[in-house]
Amino acid sequence: MRTLFFLLFAFSFSVINAQIGHPGQCGFLPDEDFTPRLLANKEAARLNNHDRNDSIFYVPIQLHLVGNDEGGGRMTEKRALQGICKLNQDYAPLNMVFYLKEEFNYINSEAMFNLQFPNVPTSVTSLYAQNKVSNAINIFVGNGLSSGNSGYYTGGQDIIYMDKSFMTPNAGILAHEMGHFFSLHHTFFGWESTTYDPNQPTPQTVMWGNWSNDVEYVDRDKNCETSADYLCGTPADYITVGAANCNYTGGAVDPDSVLIDPDERNHMAYYSFSGCPEYHFSDDQMEVILEDYDARWQLSNLDCPELKDVTETANLISPSNQELIETYDNVDFEWEPVPNADFYLIEISPLASFGLIWDQAVLKNTTFTSNELSANRDNYYWRIWAFSQTDFCEIIYSESGHFATGGQLSTVQEIDFLEEILVAPNPALEGKIMLQFNSQKTDHINLSIINTQGQTIQSINNQLITKGNNIIELNLAGIQSGIYYLRLESDRQISTQRIVIL
Repeated sequence: MRTLFFLLFAFSFSVINAQIGHPGQCGFLPDEDFTPRLLANKEAARLNNHDRNDSIFYVPIQLHLVGNDEGGGRMTEKRALQGICKLNQDYAPLNMVFYLKEEFNYINSEAMFNLQFPNVPTSVTSLYAQNKVSNAINIFVGNGLSSGNSGYYTGGQDIIYMDKSFMTPNAGILAHEMGHFFSLHHTFFGWESTTYDPNQPTPQTVMWGNWSNDVEYVDRDKNCETSADYLCGTPADYITVGAANCNYTGGAVDPDSVLIDPDERNHMAYYSFSGCPEYHFSDDQMEVILEDYDARWQLSNLDCPELKDVTETANLISPSNQELIETYDNVDFEWEPVPNADFYLIEISPLASFGLIWDQAVLKNTTFTSNELSANRDNYYWRIWAFSQTDFCEIIYSESGHFATGGQLSTVQEIDFLEEILVAPNPALEGKIMLQFNSQKTDHINLSIINTQGQTIQSINNQLITKGNNIIELNLAGIQSGIYYLRLESDRQISTQRIVIL
């Protein structure tokens, strides 16, 4: 359970063959269908008139929080929600509301966590397909990309991958990448792999990957309809990055030797990576976004969520305040439902300040079981944040509860699809032990060896088991003699076997 940022549109993995961009910036590279789609949206916008004053456009998202193979390093749920809150603020002029379709999905995969980009392994693309949900924008958030870019979108699988470092409540990058999702080019489209050279005449065309693109002139009557981002509402921009105080003074000129004056505060420029204030979309960009949204029937034709404010906090039920829980490995938490709440974030900490979060999760129900706590600890604290699928900008916690754990393993320890569990030899004599059981289905389980103080000595995560009889050999080399517990865990169900190592 632990704990987004994201980038979007539009290339399949097979076409990534050009410089992707500056480190920490956008990994966007269009496929052959992207520009025609943009132009179709642009033409539809000429014929339609979206009333952004009265209509609300709801956009469902599914967040996938990726950790390493052990589940470590994952982005926190709270930070991810703050990023989506900022996205809603940035898209408020369009009356767009991004909302949570389901609970967060948690994935443990080193290959997805530290992504080899742009050469994304087939094993990772398969994991995308396995985890994505329909009728939502699927956003996978990991540790980062080997290229140094902040993320990317693949049109082939229609998913988003983001570096968690850029999912901040103050950054404008999320809005930038969502613009790609809704078919917007960079304002400087074509210059992504070309550096402006003031010592040479400004070229009339630039190459990016397999695309040759006309350089945009300052004069709006020349080629703004057919060059760069194909929109006349955004002035000429030649990938002008990093100007002091968000005011470009670099002196780039167009092919007519006219000084360019880019819109530094446009979401689709690279100033969105520089922390400029008051970002915006141009009017024609907003119309294209809304047309693309309308064309995505799987997003726009869903039942609208109810806009609800959550004004109350949760009343904690169990553990009761100051309670000593005899066990530690399977601790149950419960709280009362909160009016208008669709989700609950539970945080468990060894510190009253919650400066360190020991376990956390986003849930729809009002119960949670933690398998992450330590034995014989006098001070644990927990609290609940209740929020709706559309209202998560203001964090209002419940009062915190205080409890302690004992040293016993829980007796609630049945994995319902495992039968005839046998450990042999027990006691273990020669540095290894065999675990045998019958499974009713093919699945993955986590195995761990725990000492009597509740410390994990050895673990195997995501062990594949098959339907029928299974035999797993465990290497005990280096483990001191004594009494231990072999814990099998799957979907919050646990089975434990007492073992002795001689």
